[in-house]
Amino acid sequence: MVKSNLELDKAVAARNLGQLILKYRTINDLSQTALGKKLWKKVSHASVSRWEKGKQLPDRDNLKGLARILEKSPDELNSLIEDPQLDLDKVDVPDLKLLTPNKDHLRLLKQGVKVWNRWRKKYPLIIPQLAGLDLRRWTLDGIDLSRADLRKARIRASSIKKANFERANLSSAYFDTVCLNNSSFNDANLSQCVLRCCSLNDVWLKRVDFTRSNIDQSKFHCSCLYQSRFDFAQLHSVDFRNANLNQTSWHQTSAKHLKIFGASFEGVNFEQVSEEENNIDPKGYGIPIKNLASASLVYMDRYHRPVLERYLEERKLELKVEAIVYELLRKYGSKPEQRSPNACMETIEAANKKAFMGIWLLERNPNAFFCSCIIADPYHLNEEGEEILLKYIIEQSKSFISVGYIIENGTPIPLDSQSKNTRYDRNNGKTILLIEDQVVSCNVHPQDLEDLKTMLAIITQQQTKRVKPLIQTAKEIFRALLETCYQDREYTLFRHEDNLVLKHSNDSGDLIMDINLTDDLLTIKRSVLQTRHLLHFQKALDKLRRTNNV
Repeated sequence: MVKSNLELDKAVAARNLGQLILKYRTINDLSQTALGKKLWKKVSHASVSRWEKGKQLPDRDNLKGLARILEKSPDELNSLIEDPQLDLDKVDVPDLKLLTPNKDHLRLLKQGVKVWNRWRKKYPLIIPQLAGLDLRRWTLDGIDLSRADLRKARIRASSIKKANFERANLSSAYFDTVCLNNSSFNDANLSQCVLRCCSLNDVWLKRVDFTRSNIDQSKFHCSCLYQSRFDFAQLHSVDFRNANLNQTSWHQTSAKHLKIFGASFEGVNFEQVSEEENNIDPKGYGIPIKNLASASLVYMDRYHRPVLERYLEERKLELKVEAIVYELLRKYGSKPEQRSPNACMETIEAANKKAFMGIWLLERNPNAFFCSCIIADPYHLNEEGEEILLKYIIEQSKSFISVGYIIENGTPIPLDSQSKNTRYDRNNGKTILLIEDQVVSCNVHPQDLEDLKTMLAIITQQQTKRVKPLIQTAKEIFRALLETCYQDREYTLFRHEDNLVLKHSNDSGDLIMDINLTDDLLTIKRSVLQTRHLLHFQKALDKLRRTNNV
């Protein structure tokens, strides 16, 4: 009978795996019984013998255990054993004989934590050489293992609470049922390690390297894992409840059955994470969430709905403010050098340079866009009940947009929820919105939105008053020239269909005015007209009239 492809594939995998197991045992001088004891699910020498002879494949759990022993990921091991052209001589397997603890250091460790810590304090520059250490049922609470070489250490059924593992090298270490609560692992290397049924609650794990690690049924409750790396790691049934996972790296991580109630994931990219059945319930029994990227929002929606609703209201206000700010900059923003020098100096002198960063940047950034307006109404009062003049200032450069105000006179008074007219801090100015590299920082009050609406209306009214006489002047200039374009050394004015456009004639060609006159209705697309522009074109028209009369 001809064997099916499936049976052939299994036969190839069983043969290749048996050869790998035999090579590992031979290099490390291990018996089949000793190898069986290294697995999570201990097996007899008879089972190992059947695997070596290619008569049987291990079950899924033992296959994962063999991958760990051979220092391969489960996927890497599967790829190796399924290769019909596998060259065993090119496959590296761990050589445990190369990693053995220093005899003197091991002797000190066996004397207890007090003796060990006293020795570490006396000789702080010595790095403990404990690679390949094998501990079972030890109590090492409070031990100092900082900077220690613990590569491929095997620690099982032990208590190492309140210990110091900072900057220790725990690469390929194996922890099984170890209590590590209240310890510190900052800047440690735990790459390719195994953490099985371990407790790491309230532990400092900042900037720890968990690359290609295998973490199963372990607890990190309330621990700080800030900026740690879980790239290519296998995480299964891990408890991250109330943990700080901000700015951690999860490139091609497998995350299954995680408990993440109250965990924070600020600055984490989950695009290449393989995830399944992760839970945001306090006890871990609720309906799993769809994806980790939305975990923070789901948490707020389920357990802090009033806070989320308040945030959404504030965000709506922020978006409305942003929309008006962008409209003001697009329509009426101009570069500082386009303003008169006196006006710029008055603005800079009026500003409190410490209170509002957007003002003093004008001195250093001549290419920024700038828009300002003075607001005065009955809602802006000082402690004596007198009106306060607020100069709102908007500035835009390549990397940021800032919005704030300067108080022109009077002393501001603190916010009072019972009154509309008491909302200003006790300083000369305040930044209310900062957008830097598309990140928004906002401290906006509803009255700021009303002020910006007023600012838009005031500037629109001012520009409309300047545009109307220029339209009339432009019509007369075009009539005198019998053309729809006028250009001199400074400006270019032309009409294209229903649009009247004014630009600088220099290389920059900055747009000064762009208006639409459809059906004699005036619509401002952009306008930064100043009185000097009107005077310039009035002089140009007078010159044309004199020329035509001659």
